[in-house]
Amino acid sequence: MTIHTRTDLLILSWTFYSVATFVLLCRLLAKYLNGSRCLKAFEPDDWLMLLILPAYTVQIYFLNVSAVTPTNLFYLGTDLATFTAEDYATRIWGSKVVMLVLQAQMIVLWGAKASLIIMYLRLTKLQNERKYLICLAWYIGLSFLIMELLFCFAWCWPFTNYWAVPTPNIQCSTYYHHLVTNAVFNLSTDLLLLLIVLPLFLKTKMPLRKKVAICGVFSMGIFNIVAAIVSKYNAFTNNLGTEWTKWYLYESSTAILVANLPFVYTLLRRVFNLRSLDDSIGKYGTTVTSGRTADDTLTVAGRSPRTIYDDDELLLERNEGRCIIITTDIEMTEGDSSHKGHIDNKENTAELGVLGREVSKMTREMRDRPV
Repeated sequence: MTIHTRTDLLILSWTFYSVATFVLLCRLLAKYLNGSRCLKAFEPDDWLMLLILPAYTVQIYFLNVSAVTPTNLFYLGTDLATFTAEDYATRIWGSKVVMLVLQAQMIVLWGAKASLIIMYLRLTKLQNERKYLICLAWYIGLSFLIMELLFCFAWCWPFTNYWAVPTPNIQCSTYYHHLVTNAVFNLSTDLLLLLIVLPLFLKTKMPLRKKVAICGVFSMGIFNIVAAIVSKYNAFTNNLGTEWTKWYLYESSTAILVANLPFVYTLLRRVFNLRSLDDSIGKYGTTVTSGRTADDTLTVAGRSPRTIYDDDELLLERNEGRCIIITTDIEMTEGDSSHKGHIDNKENTAELGVLGREVSKMTREMRDRPV
């Protein structure tokens, strides 16, 4: 079967795909380099984003196919007697493509939400915030499960009616019930994520430069909500059109960018020798004189070729082929002054640079605040 594509959507979709995939891979590269080139430095959300990439690729590819392939949705009064065997085969294929796009997008969107939840759970130790995040994590997981169960067993049954031409159930071609369910769960989880996470950063004492960077990331999250609304609006009001394909593209691509951009600045600093957003310590970071691992005490005198560390990065040591992460009490010296600190969230305060450090600082301040 010959596959045609629309040139404008083709260029737009693969441009967005290239940018989003580049940012995702930069995130993984940053974690790999900050972990002394040790895969043990990868967290569950890193592996999750890696698993999302194939689904995102499938969505982008088949979005282009669905834009030019007819489905089992057609105008009332269409004379089916004029359909040839090839017409039927094409519409069956097009119906399967739309179903594949919808499934791939759900995996991308809910995978990005899960990745963000895992990241924020690592960053904060505040009991109230953790409780809210855990509840939201359950809601995200259950919403995905409910949508899949309804999609497979409720809205269109038997399942093969999704690509039947003609289909006896209008839900098998318009997806109206599924789109409503998807919109409710998608918008509610995004809004709850913003309402829970934004106060974490608003409570911190940050210079304007940091706040602008953080607001830039969250503004993309708001755009993601707008894209979700517009995509569903187009699907409801012009279900025979193809405008919805662009907004599905915007929505998925923005979700991947929001989930991965916070990790990228550390890599940019390493490659281009950029300064920290707060620039309080300098590009050479803080000298760590002692630290303790889970097994023994490791002493480090200054920076060495085997040590990867600066004020925005995690101190990791490659030792006998193992990746050792220094996670507990350390004594830090800066110039002539010295002070002792505690890394509450292991490597997590460092992996996000400014964002992680500010959340950790706020966590300590609120935890130590007298009752």
